[in-house]
This record gives sequence, structure tokens and C-alpha cells, in this order.
Amino acid sequence: MNNLKAKFKNLNRAQQCVWIGGIIVAVLFIFIVGKSTFAPNQLSGSYTATINAGFMTSKDTMKFDGNTVTELRKYGKDIKSTYSIDGNNITFKFNDGTVGHAKLSDDRKSFKITSAEGLAALGTGIKYTKDE
Repeated sequence: MNNLKAKFKNLNRAQQCVWIGGIIVAVLFIFIVGKSTFAPNQLSGSYTATINAGFMTSKDTMKFDGNTVTELRKYGKDIKSTYSIDGNNITFKFNDGTVGHAKLSDDRKSFKITSAEGLAALGTGIKYTKDE
């Protein structure tokens, strides 16, 4: 280590700046690659949307656990489905064989339904926000 310090001190000011800059760039590169490699590819917890249907307002909640999402129903049976995430895109695979898509925010605290098939298409445009 002392040998490395001595070599660094023998460099002129411009060379020292280049070395320090190179080290900073290398550390940032390692951080960015590591962050994208080890970022979780699943959601957890509950996300809720407020749905306004004319004169009525209701809430819809989706609970994420592993690769499973459960739409919690106030009346009736909860609906379980699976999902996958690719970047900021969520793909839902519903039990009836239909598929839905959503756009996940960068901070992963909300998502907006962008398209769906069948009855789920009625949810297009609805924004879900993570419950705290």
C-alpha cells in the first residue's frame, strides 16, 4: 500500500486527476451494474386504486406475494393470478387465460394498467398506489 501511495505522489497533478476520475468511473460502473443485476424482480405488499364509476366510488386492492397477485374482493371470492416484471412492464396472467399489462413507476410505488383482455380491459387507465 505504501508503494502505491509513493507512486501516486510521483505523478503530476493532471495524472493524479485522471487516476481519481478513473477510479470514480469504475466504482459508479460497478454500482450501476450491481444494482440492475440484484434489483428485485417481484413486488410485495398491497397496491390500491380508487375507481370512480359515475356516482359511485370504490377501492380495488391487489396484494403481491412472490410471483402471485391476489385481487382482494370485498364481496365474493378473491382472484389469484400470476405476474412477471420486465424492466418497468408488468404482465398479468389471469386464471381465465387472459392477459393484462401495466407500467410500473421507477420507484416501484405505483403502476398503471395499460391494456388487458376480456373484462379486465375495463381496468385500463387505473392507477394503483402502494399501501404504506
